[in-house]
Amino acid sequence: GASIVHSEAGNLIAHLVTIIRAEFGLSALATCIFPYPTVAEAIRKIGDDFNRRRLTPTAKSALETLLTVRKTI
Repeated sequence: GASIVHSEAGNLIAHLVTIIRAEFGLSALATCIFPYPTVAEAIRKIGDDFNRRRLTPTAKSALETLLTVRKTI
């Protein structure tokens, strides 16, 4: 389910209902393309935030190491 408390909630909830009904999950939000800048962009940012939080400590450490090595080259 989803809840939105915002003056534009009626416009935003449609995106979330579509994601939920299609059973795509939160990670699908990060791949959605919304016109920018709009309030609906907040929905995509929720997906981005979800994907960032899914990064395991091991994967995060590996990526940080890789990026540090690339900066020194």
